[in-house]
Amino acid sequence: MTDQSIQATPISDAAAPTPIEGTTVYLESPITIKGSKTSLLVLRKPVLADVIELSYPYLAIMRDDETCIEFRAKVVARYISRLASIPMSAVLCMSIPDLQACQAVIQGFFGRTEVESIVAQKEGVAQLEGAQGG
Repeated sequence: MTDQSIQATPISDAAAPTPIEGTTVYLESPITIKGSKTSLLVLRKPVLADVIELSYPYLAIMRDDETCIEFRAKVVARYISRLASIPMSAVLCMSIPDLQACQAVIQGFFGRTEVESIVAQKEGVAQLEGAQGG
């Protein structure tokens, strides 16, 4: 009888599953995804393809001396579905506080510097027009 030992074959780093990188959002009210309740979502960072497909989750409205940022709930919901890889039906069951928590994370992905740059650009144009007497 021969001794047949089984040796584990090491998995290369390339073949090993990678953990989801992103930001974890803990939900106050659990949601059901494919029959299982969950109290957390991991939102991955968006890439250009996400922005092209979904648009920006906010709209910068500039009027006179005022800039307003309007968050678009439908677009935010689509980002949650896409970035967390969950069905829209689960997103639609989220509580408002959980939606707002996810919205804050999504807003952070786009950075305040982008919104601030829009405001700074508008202020710069206004200063330039003022300096030129326009």
